Amino acid sequence: MLNEIRSLLVAIVCLPLWPGLVAAQTTSGTTLDCIVEPSAIVDLGSAAPGVLASIPFDRADLVEAGQVVAELDSDVERATMELARARADLNTTLELRRVNALFGERQQTRHRDLVARNLVPEQDYDRIETEARIAELQAREAQDEKKLAYLDFKRAEAALERRVIRSPISGIVIERFKSEGEYVEDQPVLRVAKIDTLHVEVLAPVEMLGKVHEGMNADIALQPESLGSRTATVTRVDKVADAASGTFGIRLELKNEDHALPGGLRCMATFSEDAGLPVAVR
Repeated sequence: MLNEIRSLLVAIVCLPLWPGLVAAQTTSGTTLDCIVEPSAIVDLGSAAPGVLASIPFDRADLVEAGQVVAELDSDVERATMELARARADLNTTLELRRVNALFGERQQTRHRDLVARNLVPEQDYDRIETEARIAELQAREAQDEKKLAYLDFKRAEAALERRVIRSPISGIVIERFKSEGEYVEDQPVLRVAKIDTLHVEVLAPVEMLGKVHEGMNADIALQPESLGSRTATVTRVDKVADAASGTFGIRLELKNEDHALPGGLRCMATFSEDAGLPVAVR
Protein backbone atom coordinates (compact mmCIF):
# COMPACT_ATOMS: atom_id res chain seq x y z
CA MET A 1 0.00 0.00 0.00
CA LEU A 2 2.87 2.40 0.76
CA ASN A 3 4.17 2.12 -2.81
CA GLU A 4 0.69 2.87 -4.17
CA ILE A 5 0.36 5.91 -1.90
CA ARG A 6 3.84 7.07 -2.90
CA SER A 7 3.00 6.78 -6.61
CA LEU A 8 -0.28 8.64 -6.15
CA LEU A 9 1.28 11.44 -4.16
CA VAL A 10 4.12 11.86 -6.61
CA ALA A 11 1.64 11.89 -9.49
CA ILE A 12 -0.37 14.63 -7.74
CA VAL A 13 2.42 16.98 -6.88
CA CYS A 14 5.57 16.24 -8.91
CA LEU A 15 6.63 18.98 -11.35
CA PRO A 16 9.82 19.41 -13.37
CA LEU A 17 10.79 22.28 -11.09
CA TRP A 18 11.23 19.89 -8.17
CA PRO A 19 12.87 16.42 -8.45
CA GLY A 20 10.70 15.06 -5.65
CA LEU A 21 7.78 16.80 -4.02
CA VAL A 22 7.02 20.48 -4.23
CA ALA A 23 6.85 22.12 -0.84
CA ALA A 24 5.43 25.60 -0.34
CA GLN A 25 6.73 27.84 2.41
CA THR A 26 3.94 29.76 4.16
CA THR A 27 3.89 32.08 7.15
CA SER A 28 2.89 29.14 9.34
CA GLY A 29 5.36 26.58 8.02
CA THR A 30 5.89 24.06 5.21
CA THR A 31 2.87 22.73 3.32
CA LEU A 32 2.88 19.35 1.54
CA ASP A 33 0.29 17.36 -0.36
CA CYS A 34 -1.08 14.35 1.50
CA ILE A 35 -3.69 11.61 1.42
CA VAL A 36 -6.02 10.56 4.24
CA GLU A 37 -6.41 6.77 4.43
CA PRO A 38 -8.08 4.32 6.85
CA SER A 39 -5.65 3.18 9.52
CA ALA A 40 -6.33 -0.45 8.57
CA ILE A 41 -8.09 -2.29 5.76
CA VAL A 42 -8.79 -5.96 6.40
CA ASP A 43 -10.14 -8.60 4.03
CA LEU A 44 -12.14 -11.05 6.15
CA GLY A 45 -12.19 -14.69 5.07
CA SER A 46 -12.97 -18.11 6.48
CA ALA A 47 -10.43 -20.40 8.10
CA ALA A 48 -12.31 -23.40 6.66
CA PRO A 49 -13.99 -23.97 3.28
CA GLY A 50 -17.76 -24.23 3.12
CA VAL A 51 -21.06 -22.73 2.08
CA LEU A 52 -22.06 -19.35 3.51
CA ALA A 53 -25.13 -19.73 5.71
CA SER A 54 -25.33 -16.15 6.96
CA ILE A 55 -23.73 -12.81 6.12
CA PRO A 56 -25.88 -10.04 7.66
CA PHE A 57 -23.58 -7.12 6.80
CA ASP A 58 -23.33 -5.07 3.64
CA ARG A 59 -21.40 -2.05 2.40
CA ALA A 60 -21.38 0.97 4.77
CA ASP A 61 -22.44 -1.11 7.79
CA LEU A 62 -20.58 -0.62 11.06
CA VAL A 63 -19.00 -3.67 12.70
CA GLU A 64 -17.36 -4.04 16.10
CA ALA A 65 -14.16 -5.88 16.94
CA GLY A 66 -14.93 -9.54 17.67
CA GLN A 67 -18.41 -9.35 16.14
CA VAL A 68 -19.59 -12.26 13.98
CA VAL A 69 -19.92 -10.94 10.43
CA ALA A 70 -20.59 -14.25 8.63
CA GLU A 71 -21.10 -17.95 9.33
CA LEU A 72 -20.65 -21.06 7.24
CA ASP A 73 -23.07 -23.97 7.22
CA SER A 74 -21.99 -25.96 10.30
CA ASP A 75 -24.76 -28.43 11.24
CA VAL A 76 -22.35 -31.39 11.21
CA GLU A 77 -19.68 -29.58 13.23
CA ARG A 78 -22.26 -28.38 15.77
CA ALA A 79 -23.64 -31.92 16.22
CA THR A 80 -20.10 -33.26 16.63
CA MET A 81 -19.38 -30.65 19.29
CA GLU A 82 -22.57 -31.49 21.21
CA LEU A 83 -21.71 -35.20 21.14
CA ALA A 84 -18.20 -34.46 22.40
CA ARG A 85 -19.63 -32.21 25.13
CA ALA A 86 -22.00 -34.98 26.29
CA ARG A 87 -19.12 -37.46 26.48
CA ALA A 88 -16.97 -35.02 28.40
CA ASP A 89 -19.78 -34.47 30.94
CA LEU A 90 -20.31 -38.19 31.65
CA ASN A 91 -19.01 -39.27 35.07
CA THR A 92 -20.55 -42.74 35.53
CA THR A 93 -17.50 -44.77 34.50
CA LEU A 94 -15.16 -42.61 36.55
CA GLU A 95 -17.33 -42.86 39.67
CA LEU A 96 -17.64 -46.63 39.24
CA ARG A 97 -13.87 -47.04 39.00
CA ARG A 98 -13.33 -44.85 42.02
CA VAL A 99 -15.80 -46.82 44.14
CA ASN A 100 -14.14 -50.07 43.06
CA ALA A 101 -10.69 -48.68 43.91
CA LEU A 102 -11.86 -47.59 47.40
CA PHE A 103 -13.36 -51.03 48.00
CA GLY A 104 -10.08 -52.71 46.97
CA GLU A 105 -8.16 -50.40 49.30
CA ARG A 106 -10.38 -51.34 52.23
CA GLN A 107 -10.05 -55.05 51.46
CA GLN A 108 -6.30 -54.72 51.28
CA THR A 109 -6.20 -53.00 54.70
CA ARG A 110 -8.35 -55.71 56.33
CA HIS A 111 -6.32 -58.58 54.86
CA ARG A 112 -3.06 -56.91 55.88
CA ASP A 113 -4.20 -57.10 59.50
CA LEU A 114 -5.31 -60.72 59.08
CA VAL A 115 -1.97 -61.70 57.58
CA ALA A 116 -0.15 -59.99 60.43
CA ARG A 117 -2.12 -62.22 62.83
CA ASN A 118 -1.57 -65.32 60.66
CA LEU A 119 -5.32 -65.70 60.10
CA VAL A 120 -5.13 -65.84 56.29
CA PRO A 121 -2.40 -67.12 53.99
CA GLU A 122 -0.11 -64.62 52.31
CA GLN A 123 -1.22 -65.92 48.92
CA ASP A 124 -4.73 -64.56 49.51
CA TYR A 125 -3.31 -61.22 50.56
CA ASP A 126 -1.21 -61.06 47.38
CA ARG A 127 -4.35 -61.62 45.29
CA ILE A 128 -6.25 -58.90 47.20
CA GLU A 129 -3.34 -56.49 46.88
CA THR A 130 -3.13 -57.10 43.11
CA GLU A 131 -6.88 -56.58 42.67
CA ALA A 132 -6.67 -53.34 44.65
CA ARG A 133 -3.81 -52.12 42.48
CA ILE A 134 -5.72 -52.98 39.30
CA ALA A 135 -8.79 -51.13 40.60
CA GLU A 136 -6.64 -48.08 41.34
CA LEU A 137 -5.18 -48.12 37.82
CA GLN A 138 -8.65 -48.50 36.33
CA ALA A 139 -9.78 -45.41 38.23
CA ARG A 140 -6.78 -43.51 36.90
CA GLU A 141 -7.54 -44.75 33.40
CA ALA A 142 -11.13 -43.49 33.70
CA GLN A 143 -9.80 -40.10 34.83
CA ASP A 144 -7.48 -39.98 31.81
CA GLU A 145 -10.33 -40.89 29.46
CA LYS A 146 -12.40 -38.03 30.88
CA LYS A 147 -9.54 -35.62 30.23
CA LEU A 148 -9.27 -36.90 26.67
CA ALA A 149 -13.02 -36.53 26.21
CA TYR A 150 -12.76 -32.91 27.36
CA LEU A 151 -9.92 -32.26 24.91
CA ASP A 152 -11.97 -33.87 22.16
CA PHE A 153 -14.80 -31.49 23.02
CA LYS A 154 -12.45 -28.50 22.84
CA ARG A 155 -11.22 -29.68 19.45
CA ALA A 156 -14.78 -29.97 18.18
CA GLU A 157 -15.53 -26.52 19.60
CA ALA A 158 -12.50 -25.08 17.80
CA ALA A 159 -13.57 -26.76 14.54
CA LEU A 160 -16.98 -25.11 14.87
CA GLU A 161 -15.41 -21.72 15.64
CA ARG A 162 -13.35 -21.97 12.43
CA ARG A 163 -16.63 -21.75 10.52
CA VAL A 164 -17.49 -18.42 12.14
CA ILE A 165 -15.98 -15.25 10.68
CA ARG A 166 -15.32 -12.43 13.16
CA SER A 167 -14.02 -8.96 12.52
CA PRO A 168 -10.66 -8.31 14.23
CA ILE A 169 -11.25 -4.55 14.11
CA SER A 170 -14.04 -2.05 14.59
CA GLY A 171 -14.78 -0.33 11.32
CA ILE A 172 -16.95 0.15 8.26
CA VAL A 173 -17.69 -2.49 5.64
CA ILE A 174 -16.40 -1.07 2.34
CA GLU A 175 -16.89 -4.14 0.16
CA ARG A 176 -18.99 -7.31 0.24
CA PHE A 177 -17.66 -10.08 -2.01
CA LYS A 178 -19.99 -13.01 -1.22
CA SER A 179 -23.66 -13.75 -0.51
CA GLU A 180 -25.53 -16.52 1.32
CA GLY A 181 -25.31 -19.87 -0.42
CA GLU A 182 -22.00 -19.21 -2.13
CA TYR A 183 -19.05 -21.54 -1.58
CA VAL A 184 -16.06 -20.03 0.18
CA GLU A 185 -12.56 -21.44 0.22
CA ASP A 186 -9.72 -18.95 0.09
CA GLN A 187 -11.60 -15.87 -1.09
CA PRO A 188 -12.43 -12.85 1.12
CA VAL A 189 -16.03 -12.37 2.21
CA LEU A 190 -15.98 -8.77 3.42
CA ARG A 191 -13.53 -5.88 3.41
CA VAL A 192 -13.54 -3.71 6.54
CA ALA A 193 -11.81 -0.35 7.00
CA LYS A 194 -10.87 1.09 10.39
CA ILE A 195 -11.73 4.80 10.28
CA ASP A 196 -12.04 5.80 13.94
CA THR A 197 -8.36 6.58 13.50
CA LEU A 198 -7.13 7.76 10.09
CA HIS A 199 -3.62 7.80 8.70
CA VAL A 200 -2.38 10.86 6.85
CA GLU A 201 0.36 9.82 4.42
CA VAL A 202 2.84 12.47 3.35
CA LEU A 203 5.83 12.32 1.04
CA ALA A 204 8.34 14.95 2.03
CA PRO A 205 11.51 16.07 0.22
CA VAL A 206 14.76 14.73 1.67
CA GLU A 207 15.67 18.29 2.75
CA MET A 208 13.21 17.81 5.59
CA LEU A 209 15.01 14.77 6.98
CA GLY A 210 15.75 15.32 10.65
CA LYS A 211 13.32 18.24 10.87
CA VAL A 212 10.18 16.13 11.31
CA HIS A 213 9.94 13.84 14.31
CA GLU A 214 7.39 11.64 16.02
CA GLY A 215 4.99 13.61 18.22
CA MET A 216 5.08 16.72 16.04
CA ASN A 217 1.69 18.16 15.10
CA ALA A 218 0.62 19.33 11.65
CA ASP A 219 -2.45 21.14 10.38
CA ILE A 220 -4.38 19.05 7.85
CA ALA A 221 -6.48 21.05 5.39
CA LEU A 222 -8.97 18.60 3.88
CA GLN A 223 -10.29 18.62 0.35
CA PRO A 224 -13.00 19.59 -0.41
CA GLU A 225 -12.57 22.69 1.73
CA SER A 226 -16.05 22.25 3.23
CA LEU A 227 -14.60 19.51 5.43
CA GLY A 228 -12.41 22.08 7.17
CA SER A 229 -9.07 21.31 8.78
CA ARG A 230 -7.88 19.06 11.58
CA THR A 231 -4.76 18.56 13.66
CA ALA A 232 -2.82 15.32 13.21
CA THR A 233 0.21 13.94 15.04
CA VAL A 234 3.29 12.41 13.42
CA THR A 235 3.58 8.73 14.37
CA ARG A 236 6.04 7.39 11.77
CA VAL A 237 9.00 8.88 9.92
CA ASP A 238 10.75 6.71 7.35
CA LYS A 239 14.43 6.09 8.02
CA VAL A 240 15.15 5.33 4.35
CA ALA A 241 14.51 7.82 1.55
CA ASP A 242 13.46 7.01 -2.02
CA ALA A 243 16.37 7.97 -4.28
CA ALA A 244 14.29 8.11 -7.47
CA SER A 245 11.88 10.76 -6.20
CA GLY A 246 14.09 12.33 -3.54
CA THR A 247 11.41 11.83 -0.90
CA PHE A 248 10.75 10.01 2.35
CA GLY A 249 7.48 9.02 3.97
CA ILE A 250 5.75 10.58 6.97
CA ARG A 251 2.66 9.15 8.60
CA LEU A 252 0.39 11.16 10.88
CA GLU A 253 -2.49 9.96 13.00
CA LEU A 254 -5.82 11.74 12.80
CA LYS A 255 -8.55 10.97 15.36
CA ASN A 256 -11.98 10.35 13.84
CA GLU A 257 -14.08 8.74 16.59
CA ASP A 258 -17.32 10.18 15.22
CA HIS A 259 -16.60 8.75 11.75
CA ALA A 260 -17.22 12.22 10.31
CA LEU A 261 -14.39 11.85 7.80
CA PRO A 262 -14.16 9.12 5.18
CA GLY A 263 -10.90 7.58 4.06
CA GLY A 264 -9.44 8.34 0.66
CA LEU A 265 -9.38 12.15 0.87
CA ARG A 266 -6.74 14.45 -0.57
CA CYS A 267 -5.34 17.07 1.79
CA MET A 268 -2.57 19.55 2.51
CA ALA A 269 -0.36 19.10 5.56
CA THR A 270 1.25 22.17 7.07
CA PHE A 271 4.19 21.61 9.41
CA SER A 272 5.57 24.14 11.84
CA GLU A 273 8.32 26.56 10.82
CA ASP A 274 11.11 24.46 12.34
CA ALA A 275 10.46 21.86 9.61
CA GLY A 276 10.52 24.47 6.85
CA LEU A 277 12.33 24.58 3.50
CA PRO A 278 13.45 27.35 1.22
CA VAL A 279 10.49 28.72 -0.73
CA ALA A 280 9.75 26.57 -3.80
CA VAL A 281 8.01 28.01 -6.81
CA ARG A 282 4.94 26.04 -7.88
